[in-house]
Amino acid sequence: MPTIDLYVNTGMTAGTELSSTGEGRHLTFEESVLTHPSHTDGMVDYGDPILVGDIVGVSFSAAAAQTDLIAIDTEGAWWQSVVGLNDLGISAVARGDRIYINRTTCVLSKISNPGTNVFFGLAMGTVGAGLTAVCAVKVHQDPNQPQLDTQYLVVSKNGNDTKGTGTWANPLLTIQAALDLVTATRKTIYVLGGSYDEPLVWPTIPGVYLTGLNRNWKTTILDTSEEDAVITVTPGVQTETFDMSLENVYIDHAIAGQDGIALNNTGMTKKLNVYLRDVGGDADSASDRFIVTTQGDTSNAIRIYWEGDNGGVEGTIVMVAGNDGNRFYATNVVLNGGLSTSAAAVAFDIRFFRCTILHEGVTGGNAAQTIIAAGCFSATGGTFAALDTADLAGSHTETVIIP
Repeated sequence: MPTIDLYVNTGMTAGTELSSTGEGRHLTFEESVLTHPSHTDGMVDYGDPILVGDIVGVSFSAAAAQTDLIAIDTEGAWWQSVVGLNDLGISAVARGDRIYINRTTCVLSKISNPGTNVFFGLAMGTVGAGLTAVCAVKVHQDPNQPQLDTQYLVVSKNGNDTKGTGTWANPLLTIQAALDLVTATRKTIYVLGGSYDEPLVWPTIPGVYLTGLNRNWKTTILDTSEEDAVITVTPGVQTETFDMSLENVYIDHAIAGQDGIALNNTGMTKKLNVYLRDVGGDADSASDRFIVTTQGDTSNAIRIYWEGDNGGVEGTIVMVAGNDGNRFYATNVVLNGGLSTSAAAVAFDIRFFRCTILHEGVTGGNAAQTIIAAGCFSATGGTFAALDTADLAGSHTETVIIP
């Protein structure tokens, strides 16, 4: 065994071979730099799974002092204690499953979140869902192996929520599984074409961006027959402005009276900004609302910025005038279901640019709420005309600009 730290440069020149045994399979580190399971004496034990940064391995010996040099095996096959969990909860371990080590506790499981876990190896045995059992594991120190992409998650109808890691090669099956795996550094979700029948609860992490990948109309469809809304956004208490982005998806109301996107800023204490691009949808009945807001925090604004239509929008946009910073800006959007705002005498900035708006479809409002419409059309059935103030049936203060 070495008697010095092999990896501290003591005058060696670049290109000099450095290896203990097995062509670098066995590495030696001082105990003080190892992360290992907790023990009463605070020292590493023989057979412990360990980490040194993103280097993984198993200890060949126990330590009596932090200055002891400990050899670790980065490529062996070892019996290890493994927990039947993955990122979504309890999940059985099958032969060949990827096993990850927690950066803090060194617990082994299928939890793959790169913020908390590092790839450790492959299971050669099995562990029941939610159980902790001794399982044979092939340790594999692979610098290219999934510290997955920390920037995005991928969802596909051919994916798997149990074994999927959210990569292009190993996508997830459901959008909610991806939303549940969002972190502060991994919050872009790419969704391949298909119909995703599931109610979605948006994460409370600001800056999440979800986009359908196929630009064809109605290729990525979101719907649900289980809840009052297809997408529910309730950020709760926030320490910064909360942004969310949704692009190139079509929201299909599966049941009468269902909301498409339900926004609730109760308790946020910060602004809620919603960015929509090429987002469209249909309605199952006249009572369907494509967007609905709940202004539980009247001290902070809810703002919607919408560009493109992706096939038009059925269902009414229903917004509360609860804060004088509220905004609804739409560009190139076809609003077949109209817009309705509450009658509160609170400033509300509404702007339509190059939109097609249902004739007399803008309702509610108050003179304190302003609408500017530029280059827009009105639609009555299949008849279109240049928008004028007669098309806006609400009580807002209206300005119509026809270029």
